[in-house]
Amino acid sequence: MKIFAAILLLGAFAYGQDSSEWGQGGGRVSTNCTCGYTNKGRRIVGGRPAQVNEYPLIAGLVNRGRPSFIFCGGTIITDRHVLTAAHCNPNPSRAIDVVLAEHNTASNTESRTTIINVQRTINHERYNQNGNTENDLAVLLLASRIPFQRTIGPACFPRANLNIVGSKVRVIGWGVLSSGGTKPNVLQKVDLDVKPLSDCARIYRGINNGQLCTYTPKRDSCQGDSGGPVIWLDPSTNRYTVVGIVSFGRGCAQIGAPGVNTAVSPYRNWILSKIGPDKSTNATFYEDDRPIMSLRRGTVTYLGIFPTISSNRL
Repeated sequence: MKIFAAILLLGAFAYGQDSSEWGQGGGRVSTNCTCGYTNKGRRIVGGRPAQVNEYPLIAGLVNRGRPSFIFCGGTIITDRHVLTAAHCNPNPSRAIDVVLAEHNTASNTESRTTIINVQRTINHERYNQNGNTENDLAVLLLASRIPFQRTIGPACFPRANLNIVGSKVRVIGWGVLSSGGTKPNVLQKVDLDVKPLSDCARIYRGINNGQLCTYTPKRDSCQGDSGGPVIWLDPSTNRYTVVGIVSFGRGCAQIGAPGVNTAVSPYRNWILSKIGPDKSTNATFYEDDRPIMSLRRGTVTYLGIFPTISSNRL
C-alpha cells in the first residue's frame, strides 16, 4: 500500500459541542499575547467547512504566479516566519509565496488576501536522514512583514515537553476530501484524537519522539495539505497552540492507519535558533513557568508569566 507524504483533510468534523467560543480567549488564565485566536464561527456538528477567516493563523503555500493553487499549508508563528513541512519544498531555491487570510480559492470577494514572497526556506538539516520522513519541518523566512490584523495572526507557540496524548487536536487545510478525490475550494477543518506513538510505530517504521500520532475512525487528513497546522485548544487560555505539522500517512482514513505529524514542542529550540538571528522579527513565545519571551528586532523583552498547565505532552 502506497504511503503518501502529503496529508490533507478528509472531511470536516467536530464533536457535538458548541465551538463558537473556541479560540476567543477568556480562559481561566489571562494572557497579554495576541496569538491563537479565532474569528467567531458557528456550531460545527457532523462536518462543515471553516467559516470565513475563522483561523487567522493559517497560511497557504503557492508557487509564485499561481496564487489560487495551494499545494501545502503552513502556520504563522511570527510576523516574518511561517512553519511548514520540509517535504513541501525540498528544493529551497524554488520560488514560492505564502497566501494569508485565504478562505475560498475560487472567490476574490469573500476575503481580502495577502501574498508575500518567501525569501528563504530553512529545512531541517536532518530531514529524511534515514528515509523515514523524520525531522519533517521547515521555517519560511518571508521577504516582508506580515500585516497582523483581525484576519491574519500567529498561533501560540507550545512550551517544552507538552504531552497531549488522549486529547483532541484540530487540523485545517485545503486538502482533498478523499484519497485521490477532489480538492475543495473552501478551507476545511477536522478534529482528531492524539494517540500514543506506539500506535503509529505498529504501522510505520522510524517513528520517534519528534512526531505526533493521530487517529479517529472515518476521519483523517488527506493528500494536499502537508505542512498545515495541527492545533490544540489550550483549556487554560482558550487559545489555539500549534502542536503539530501535517506530515504523512497511508492513504486517507484507512482502518487502523493513523496519521503522522511532526510534533512542534520537541523542535522548539531548533525553531527558535532559526528565528533568533533575524533582527526584523516581532515574535512572542510562551515559556513554561517563565516570563513570556518576546523578540523585538533582536532584543528580548519579558511580558508576563506563563503558568504550568496540567495537560502535557511527549
